[in-house]
Amino acid sequence: METCWFCETRPADTAASLKVTMRGKELGTRKTGFKEYTTYYDARTIDVPRCATCEANHRTRRRWNFPIGLAFLGPIGIGFVITSLYGPLGTLLDTVIPCGGALIGLGIAVWLGIRLAQRTKGTKHNEGHKAEFPAVKELREQGWSMQ
Repeated sequence: METCWFCETRPADTAASLKVTMRGKELGTRKTGFKEYTTYYDARTIDVPRCATCEANHRTRRRWNFPIGLAFLGPIGIGFVITSLYGPLGTLLDTVIPCGGALIGLGIAVWLGIRLAQRTKGTKHNEGHKAEFPAVKELREQGWSMQ
């Protein structure tokens, strides 16, 4: 029984494995139309063993990238909109409102990031860690690239 590559504790689930597409050397090109060519590469798909829990954690992390960014940038934007709508409010308020928005946004983003880290604790991030899987690492050392 294989162990999950990302948590190294739970047994791997074949349905949850992470498929890594690798592209190797160029095999050739073929003309497909007027001034159009298609290049063919040697390609392989490597299954990185993963458990269902780590798969869910990876999905959760991807799902939270946008809300965390929005939580940080949203209040800053609102601060600038308020400042621009009401014109110059005085030099201190023109600075305080956007900076206050930045601090509020930073606080929300940090809080969401901490919650996300607690929720997915024990799972290594898939993008960086999948490159360390022995079969992937071996092909990369031979000049292959991950897609």
